[in-house]
Amino acid sequence: MPTPQTILATLDTKALTAVRQIHAPGASDQDLRTTLTQRKYLDPLRQIHRNLRRASELDLYGRPLLAILDLGCGSGYFLKICEKLGHQATGFDLDESAIYRDLIASLGVRRVIGRIDAFEPVPGIVSRFDLITAFAICFNDHSEPVPWGRDQWEYFLKDIASRLLKPQGKIVLKLNPREGEIEDARFYTPELRTFFERLGAIIEGPLLTFRRKPILSKTGVAL
Repeated sequence: MPTPQTILATLDTKALTAVRQIHAPGASDQDLRTTLTQRKYLDPLRQIHRNLRRASELDLYGRPLLAILDLGCGSGYFLKICEKLGHQATGFDLDESAIYRDLIASLGVRRVIGRIDAFEPVPGIVSRFDLITAFAICFNDHSEPVPWGRDQWEYFLKDIASRLLKPQGKIVLKLNPREGEIEDARFYTPELRTFFERLGAIIEGPLLTFRRKPILSKTGVAL
């Protein structure tokens, strides 16, 4: 696995520095590493390190070329790491953050702009992928009083598995916690956990890994 410093040396550091000066003029590295705002993404070395770790957890190093779709791609660093490891990566996200917009442009990664809504197909994507990821996702309204339930999740998973995933592909989702809950209930209710398990999910706390065939067979889609 390459080091963060090796990856950083291959990027357009002048463009990344310019973005930092626009959105966080005068901020120190320590400022960016302790903030809870989107300005934390203006520290490229830290973000590269973080996303190299994600790539390692997903076993992306040394693999044959994979087509990867990252839902809620944010600043785009994970997309760039995937490219540096020899894969083809596409991001999908809203276009509401100027910081994300400028970082995406500086990194030179591909992003499809769109919104994920309950009971609506993921828009704007027509290709199929070996791996679909979503980290710290917000489209399931985790911060709302009533987050997505079984019906919303079933529609979403069936949609991306049937339309966007290759036959041997997999989906990896990392859920955000809900405030006021404890242990795994921060990420999903016991009922949702049972539902995810019925679809063949491997569950490790907030991390859910699905395969295409169990999703489709359990949700009544012909394979």
